[in-house]
Amino acid sequence: MSAFNLLYARKVAPFRGMPGPTPRLPDGNLREYLRREPHEFYFAHAEQYGPVSVHWLLDKPYVLLNDPELVGRVLTTERERFYKDAPRGEAGAVLRSSVFISNDRDWETKRTAHPFSRQDLEACLDRLMPTLRGTAREGAEALARGTQPFELYAPLVDMSFAMFSQALLGQAPSPERRGRYEVLMREIDRRMHGVPLSVSPRFWLDRFLWFQELEAQLRQRRASPDPAAPDILSLMVRQGSSLGEEWIRDEASTVFIAGAHPVATAVCSTLYQLSRHPEMREQLVAELRGFTAVHSSGYTLGELHALPYLERVVSESLRLLPPVTFFFRTVREGQSMRVGEHTLPAGTNVVVSSWALHRLAPYWKDPLRFEPERFASPPPPFHYLPFGLGPRTCVGRPFALACIKIMLTEALTALSFNIDPAFSPDMRFFAGLSVPRHPVRTSVRRLEAWPRVETTEGALGST
Repeated sequence: MSAFNLLYARKVAPFRGMPGPTPRLPDGNLREYLRREPHEFYFAHAEQYGPVSVHWLLDKPYVLLNDPELVGRVLTTERERFYKDAPRGEAGAVLRSSVFISNDRDWETKRTAHPFSRQDLEACLDRLMPTLRGTAREGAEALARGTQPFELYAPLVDMSFAMFSQALLGQAPSPERRGRYEVLMREIDRRMHGVPLSVSPRFWLDRFLWFQELEAQLRQRRASPDPAAPDILSLMVRQGSSLGEEWIRDEASTVFIAGAHPVATAVCSTLYQLSRHPEMREQLVAELRGFTAVHSSGYTLGELHALPYLERVVSESLRLLPPVTFFFRTVREGQSMRVGEHTLPAGTNVVVSSWALHRLAPYWKDPLRFEPERFASPPPPFHYLPFGLGPRTCVGRPFALACIKIMLTEALTALSFNIDPAFSPDMRFFAGLSVPRHPVRTSVRRLEAWPRVETTEGALGST
């Protein structure tokens, strides 16, 4: 028996016999964990140790589940046994009172009141479609006007952030707002890498100014309400809430924090995969250009979601390179979970890695191959979770998917992307998300315009 197991015999006892690396003093398996990216660590352990394994970060056990049935129990059927602790400590200074880091009745109240939980959300987003399309089109044009070749990921974040700003606040982002956003993201990242408190005056000043601007936007809408304004902040003000203006401010902020980078990562990953598979790119571009030729005056979100090959390509990209690669849950006080011959006691941290689960051969045929047609039919339950699962599925999922598809549609119908063949799609952990580790060297060229398809109102879909 190792010295670690002797010292922490009582803690180790419930996990004795569970597969996993041998923990050693003084830090358990922490040094191994820190030597690689979290998603790489989890995937390696999934392949080496199977559906259930335990590792120790200092004296705390983390049970990694790579079995869809167990994942379903944690995130859906037995979710009441767990609460979401991470990343409250690391991100709380930025996310504040957000639904993202809430639990129990507090979470239920905020989730129900969230604008992305509205029954008429698609209609609300449809009112934003002209602005979102125009913003994405401007971003694509900026890529073509710039120096070639260029690094792709940063301007995609700019494009995504601009779309979020237009949707949330009804205005283009100022350079100051864009800069403050990155300061906040870097602070979350530092805290997630073990720096518990920032001593940088820049962070605290930018944090103050970031929330001050949102508060000013709220006051403006209270003082001069516009019943026709389609932006989400105006919608939240008109809707009202007993949770108060601080909650509205914090939720609006969290949409930026939790969404702009993941949308850019998803678009970048999809463009990379299409550059490696020109036949798939041609098929998608043909679908999109035919679609936009017919809908030259605009399209609805429902019409966009009805495009079969776009749906499959985006789904497969999110499977292979998910922007959020793992989720944590903690067993509640007074609760436990039976896993095979083991009972996970209260306080046990449970890890579900979408990156690992999406890449395991027992659950996916040829899992490392980019194959959109695997989504011609829905995957089995609990196998696919780029946005999580169950009631705590990302509340921003509909808006994120809308932005991803709009960005791809406007970019691919106007431009041909050539990503450096030497680029490696390795990802790094940043502020709880995955982003490209290496510069995405890219060049683009404009495509010739397709002729507009003239239709009469009754011509489409008539029998």
